[in-house]
Parts: sequence; C-alpha cells; structure tokens
Amino acid sequence: MNMGGMGEAKLDGTPFNVLMQQAVKLKTHVHKIDRVRFDAWPKFYQNTAFVKDEHKKERTLAYDDRMACARAYKEKGDAAFKSGKMIEACNEYEACGGLFKWATTLREDWRTRSLEDEDIREEEFLGETDDQRRAIASLRVKCYCNLARAYAKQKEHKTAVHACDWALAVDPASAAALYLRAAFLTEPASSGTTERDAAIADLEKACEVVEAGSRTAKDVETLLRELKRLRRVGRANDKAYGGMFDRGAVYGEDESSRRRAADARAKKDEAATADDFTEPTRPGDGRCSARPAPESELAACDALIAEYERTGQHEKAAELRDGVAQARAKLERARAVQRGDAALDFSKPTAAMAADAKARGIDLDDPRVQQMLRELQEERLESQTEAGRARVRRRDAARAEAARLKKELAKTKAELKTARAPRPAARTKAKVSDGPSAAKKTASSAAA
Repeated sequence: MNMGGMGEAKLDGTPFNVLMQQAVKLKTHVHKIDRVRFDAWPKFYQNTAFVKDEHKKERTLAYDDRMACARAYKEKGDAAFKSGKMIEACNEYEACGGLFKWATTLREDWRTRSLEDEDIREEEFLGETDDQRRAIASLRVKCYCNLARAYAKQKEHKTAVHACDWALAVDPASAAALYLRAAFLTEPASSGTTERDAAIADLEKACEVVEAGSRTAKDVETLLRELKRLRRVGRANDKAYGGMFDRGAVYGEDESSRRRAADARAKKDEAATADDFTEPTRPGDGRCSARPAPESELAACDALIAEYERTGQHEKAAELRDGVAQARAKLERARAVQRGDAALDFSKPTAAMAADAKARGIDLDDPRVQQMLRELQEERLESQTEAGRARVRRRDAARAEAARLKKELAKTKAELKTARAPRPAARTKAKVSDGPSAAKKTASSAAA
C-alpha cells in the first residue's frame, strides 16, 4: 500500500522505479558483448568520449593554443584539489589529458542508444616536433599523476593505479608515477603480498631514476624501507604458521599499526583542506565523512549521478542510479529486520495502514481481507529466496492444473446436460398429428 507517485508504486512488491532501473541495467548488459574494448578502458578515458561541443573544438586547436588550454585546465584542477573538491579536480584533469588522447563517439544519438565498440574512435595529438612531443609528454605525466591523487582521495584506488599506468605509458622513467603507483597499490586495506611485491618493484625502479635529495626520493626510500620490512615480517609469519591464514584475512600487529598510522596521516592531511570531509554531512551536499553513514555515502552517490548527468555521461549515471536504488532497498530491508517489522501484521494495522487502506476502499477489520493480505505478503517474502521461489512455482503449477481440471469438469457437465435433454424431433411429430380437424382444414384450403 503506497500513496506516493509512480516512482513509489509497486508491482508484486517491487518498486516501479527499481523495475525500470533493472530494465536499464539489463539493456546495458545486453550491449556489453559488443562493447568489450570500451568497457576495458579506465573511467577517466571513457569520459573523454562524452564532452561538450566546446571541448570538441579545443581538440582541433594548433599546438600553442592547445597547450595554453591544457595548462589552464590543469591549473583549475590544482586549485580544486587544494580546496578538497576532488570530483571537480578529476573533471579538469580529464579535460587536460583529453586534449592529447581521447575517444570520439561516431553516433549523434549516443544519449539515447547504447554504444558499441564500432561506434567509438580513438584519436590523439602528440606534437609534430621533438620539442612539442617532449612538452606534451611532460604535461600529460603531471596531469595523470595529479588525476591519480584525486581519485585516491576518493578511495578509488583502482582508478588511481590506472592513471599511474597511463603516466608510465607516456614516460616509463617517471619516478613520481612509480612512487604513486606503489603507494596506491598498497594503501587499500584489501592489499596483500601481490600488491606489496609489485610496489617494491616499482620503488626499486624509482630509486634508479629519481633525482637524489628530492622530496620524491625521500618518499620513495621511506615507503620502500617500510614495505621491505613488512615483507620480512610476512615471510617470518608464513614460515611460523605454515600458511594458516588466507591472503588478506588477518593482519599482523605491525601491519595493523602501519595502517592505523596511514589512516591518521591521511586524516591529518585532509584536515588542512577547505572541505575536510570529516564533519557531519547533510543529505545532498555531496561530501563524505571519514566514517560515512549509509545516508552520507548515498548522498555522495547522488551528487556524482548529478555530475555525470551534467557532463553528459548518461549511461554511467543510469548504472550508478541502479546501484544506489539497490543499496537503498537493501538498507531499508536491513533496518526493517532490525525494527522487527520486516513482515507486516495485518491483524494489528497501524493508524497509517488503516488510513491508507480506507482511502482505497479496503476494510482492514475484515478477517477475509486480512487473510488475503497475509497470503500475498507470504508469497512476496517467499520469492526472495530460491527455495521460496521453487515453492511458489510448484504452487502456481498446482493452481494451473486445478483450473484446467475445473474447466474440463464444466465442459463434461455441459455435454451430459445436452445428452439428457429431450429431442426436438419428438415434439415436431406430435405437432403434425394434431387430429382429424387439422387434416380437414388443410384439405379445404387446397380445394379453395
């Protein structure tokens, strides 16, 4: 029972808007088989395919104007980053990098149609002379490194690592990119020996190319020393416990201390920004707290959806909106269980339930109505598990069979009734032989 609008309407217990979002997601998955290459790209490169016309014009500029435009985007991204506006910073850095390597949609109706790989073309502008190529490469490396930092601030470490990969594809000897990739590989709590060993390899390579005495050199040495110490501790534990624990399941005290210290440093660094992400958040303001409540995370997702819509990334917005709807549904179900009202008691309706039912012409005081609603609710709850769905299918099959038998029985009864009815021919014969008066009347008519 729901008195809201179409978005709150339900079909078999499922909100109408959730059904629509599931349909959108299904359509997206249907087209994924024809969009393998695009889906394999990192999100910041995918975003270059969906830009405004003014950005498309900037991609046709000559070298000097293009570089001026790219530096302006980078400066805006740096300012947004220092102000703690990470989404805005990512947008500016992506625009900067998108002036030199980007994807172009070949269909004008991409907003209303799912794209396939053949609908997208990759393009790039890397300069015409050696000096131009060196200048462009230097700017792109800085741009991708800063983009990695911005994504890492949003806890999107996988995308941050991809940004470092792109920086190293431009300059394999970039000490900053090697250091950042090592840091972002090992920063997540889910990282383990595989990420640690890859990070150590990056840092050892960075030691060979980094400028001695620079801040980057000190950061590289510090992180490399720490990771090697953790590797020694890990190997000692492996030898002592013989692989008792699975990868990532248990952290030693040293590992836990390191992670707590890293979290404290991150919190201290964020406290210096204009938007420190740690104060209580209000729904819809788009910020995340250090330990965000579910509502804060969902509000941040809503803000990201709005940003996607603003920048023309409608498919991403639809997919994220679907995930947010599912998360909200799960959250509501979990809270319903905690409140103990996962199943409604129709024999004891609340005032709101009674008012809603009365407005729809339903009498919740009628025992027959209560029984019907209980059965409907039991079927809906049953359908949430595989075993319950199997029972529903068996019950539906039994009902269909009963309906078929009932129809056949009615047909048989009708046939029996027809067979027992008196024959019309007997009544006709009796009418013809009504007696001699009728024969005389006929003969006189013939004589006349």
